Amino acid sequence: MPTIVLDEWIDLGVIGCRSITVTQKRNTSGNCQVVTITDAEFPQATKDEAYSHLLTAAGGTAPYTFSLVSGTLPTGTTFSGLGLLSGTPTDFGDFTLTIRVEDSAGNFCQKVISLNVDEGAAPPDLLDSLYAVWHFESGTDIFTPDFGVAASILLADGAATTVSAGKLGNAVNINDGTAFSLFLADFSGFDNTSFTFASGMFTFSMWVKYSLMPGSDEIIFGRSNFATSGFYLSIDSSGVLTFFLGNGAGLTSVAWGTPLVTGNWYEIICGRDGSNIWIQVNTDSVLGTAVSAASAAFQTTASAPLQVRPNFPNGRFQLDEFDAWDGRFLSLAERTLLWNSGTGLAYPF
Repeated sequence: MPTIVLDEWIDLGVIGCRSITVTQKRNTSGNCQVVTITDAEFPQATKDEAYSHLLTAAGGTAPYTFSLVSGTLPTGTTFSGLGLLSGTPTDFGDFTLTIRVEDSAGNFCQKVISLNVDEGAAPPDLLDSLYAVWHFESGTDIFTPDFGVAASILLADGAATTVSAGKLGNAVNINDGTAFSLFLADFSGFDNTSFTFASGMFTFSMWVKYSLMPGSDEIIFGRSNFATSGFYLSIDSSGVLTFFLGNGAGLTSVAWGTPLVTGNWYEIICGRDGSNIWIQVNTDSVLGTAVSAASAAFQTTASAPLQVRPNFPNGRFQLDEFDAWDGRFLSLAERTLLWNSGTGLAYPF
């Protein structure tokens, strides 16, 4: 008895008087002429970055149901019946996935769709271009940097300063009732041959907690020559922060408009990315306008050193984990790493 194998059923009519067995060949790809997946491939994903892509179908009768027939998803991702591939992949490489879509009438189509997950950027390296770190711990090392330039902090104007429990270990208390400054290096430490702000790029990071807001604008830290070529971070009586940077002819500023609240710790990051100035408080960043100037305009000198709270005694605050990077502005990934979900990250990171 003859046997005919067909890809689909057809009407053979009557062929003589002999019996013929007709068998339909199993169609693993379905009927993609009726319903199909329109995507040729998944858009590229990046390792350790959030990803989301919704497959689309056409033809047949909606609604459609998607399923993963074969292949392995990148770790950290899921695939839903709606055709949504989402998550944060922790693997990288090429992934071959067989996806099935079925319409409400039972028509289906299977399609091989590839996904490439890029390895992404190199892991953040907070030690790269790190210039100096001050922990402000208790004892004789209160005013000694823990990394970088070997220069002590000098206490100006004869004021007394103490340390107490801070955000990361101890913090220095800026709460003396007289005008004073903390020079974050001796006069030979931050000069034109050491902290040069290469390419006009730099980053400062610190943790601050106010117990009393100042009665007027107050400088938290900066270079002592503020007129046209300095840089400084200030806070007004309402708690609004502003970062200023001069180009030798005048000052440009960027403000973080949400006022600080007393009793809370805030991570403050500010600097220049080579063209624009930035300020970030916790996870919220603000990009300021471009400041065009040679790096020499931003350098500290023996007569204009870097200092904390120069000569304004109004406010009361604690300062902890003051870090400085020379020659680069931290990337978003690095700033996120430093934030560390709000718990902070101390050197050696």
